[in-house]
Amino acid sequence: MIEGNYVLTNAHVVWPFEFVRVVFPDGSEIKEAPVFNVDLMVDLAVIGPLDTEIEPVPLVNGEGQVIGSDVYLIGYPGEVEKLPQPTITRGLISRLREWEGMGVTYFQSDAAIAGGQSGGVLVDENGQVIGISGFYFTEAGFALVASAADIWPRAQALIHEEEMVGLDDWHLPTGEGRTSSSVILENEWDDSVFVIHESAGTSVNLQLLSSGNDQAYFTLTDIYGYPILFGNSASNQNYVTTTKLDAPYFVRIYQNAAGRQTYSLRSNVSLTRLQDKEDFGTLSVGRTVYGRINYPGDVDYYLLPLETGRTVNIQADSILINPYVSILPKGLSLLEYAISDDNSGGGVFGLKAEMTYEAPQTGLYLIVVESTQGYETGGYILTVDAPYADAPTRIAPTATPSPYETELGLMNLYTNSRHGFSIEYPGEWGCVQSDNSPNYVRCQRYIACFESYQDGFLLTVFTEPIDLPADEYVDWLIDVFVESGFTFQSREEMTTKSNLPITTLTFESPASGYTIRYMLYFKDELAYHLTYFSPTVFFEDLEPTIEYSFESFRLE
Repeated sequence: MIEGNYVLTNAHVVWPFEFVRVVFPDGSEIKEAPVFNVDLMVDLAVIGPLDTEIEPVPLVNGEGQVIGSDVYLIGYPGEVEKLPQPTITRGLISRLREWEGMGVTYFQSDAAIAGGQSGGVLVDENGQVIGISGFYFTEAGFALVASAADIWPRAQALIHEEEMVGLDDWHLPTGEGRTSSSVILENEWDDSVFVIHESAGTSVNLQLLSSGNDQAYFTLTDIYGYPILFGNSASNQNYVTTTKLDAPYFVRIYQNAAGRQTYSLRSNVSLTRLQDKEDFGTLSVGRTVYGRINYPGDVDYYLLPLETGRTVNIQADSILINPYVSILPKGLSLLEYAISDDNSGGGVFGLKAEMTYEAPQTGLYLIVVESTQGYETGGYILTVDAPYADAPTRIAPTATPSPYETELGLMNLYTNSRHGFSIEYPGEWGCVQSDNSPNYVRCQRYIACFESYQDGFLLTVFTEPIDLPADEYVDWLIDVFVESGFTFQSREEMTTKSNLPITTLTFESPASGYTIRYMLYFKDELAYHLTYFSPTVFFEDLEPTIEYSFESFRLE
């Protein structure tokens, strides 16, 4: 208990609950004490203010303690009683450890520590509180205790609801949920998450439906990351389970498809959508972001534009999760092309992820952050910067071919390994890689996007499953464009240089002044879309290049 009648403890003790039970050594208890604020970066939480006559204790600066000084841990390790008594163990200060990322000092002590000790105190031989216990280190079980001098300012920021680096809203969404929700997934990395707030013993029925032959999957997970239920959209069935905890549950929907797909999630209980603000944020070299794994199994994605040969150092650090970081060119398979790291960067626990990466080509890169353990939640620090002296040896993946001469000038080759196809496009065009581009928002739904910076030309590439015969799908697509205000110009059947049959469509939009040239190829109930957007005044000049590009389409 600190001044103001707040209880100070670890975030991982109380998250994700809004109310907790507090018991004092004299046997008094508060059954529904409010969790006032939580810091998931430095692992702190304040509960209260509480109506009690118990005296709070001050937190003092103990970092001047000599190595070898006697200290005592007080807490509730291994406790199972309803009204427990605190436990005290004695040890000494073995050393200090520094978490440079957040400026927190940790006392390392050989005082005995066990599960349940989190949120307890470390006191000196005069009984002064010099730290808050939360972790143990190595198989020997050394206690790691955050220095009171460093956590006191953050505790005050929590109480006064002040801004501080790494602090963010910790509440799970509660509000009015729905029993049926539409789910749109943009690509194979995207997911959608819903929270279920029901008491223990509630029967939960879940059904995931697809509008076509595409397939999505879902998992129902508890707050400890334990999967309760699995399902998919292909079976078209209800999946049923019964909750065992008076705690939130998480429903995560994901897919293996590269293109945009729509699904429907149905349930007999209320589903509240969880918005993950970290996903698809834009990074730049020299920038540090403070992200968070919001629920067990969360995976965060960031976009980073890089030029050919640019070398960057990437670090992901945390005390609440064991971060795992990956990088790969956007649009390529995560399993095939990602370069990843787990524990190369050291850190307080030796769990910091770090790598030095050399971009093989100019384009947009995906940086992925997740927890190695899968069940952890908490904040992390993600930094992308220029390499420093003695940084890890750079990793330089093989680049796709650079621009080469053709009868129509320089061309680039785009290859998609997931669906096994390639296409040539103008060599001067660049990958849409920055939110400074007017096409940036539009391009988030495509697996590849290239633009001419001067003339407003754009090429988009994506694939999607279909549940119609090819001719009917083409007719449906024409209707969609016409209903959107486009004028249908032409439809042609062509053959590529590798003897693949393709369909091309041309539309014009008088309102926007643009002409669109569309290419479609069908294989195994999958539609391949390649689309050129051009200002109508330039379309005639660009048309030979478009024809060349479409004819270059091939299966790899």
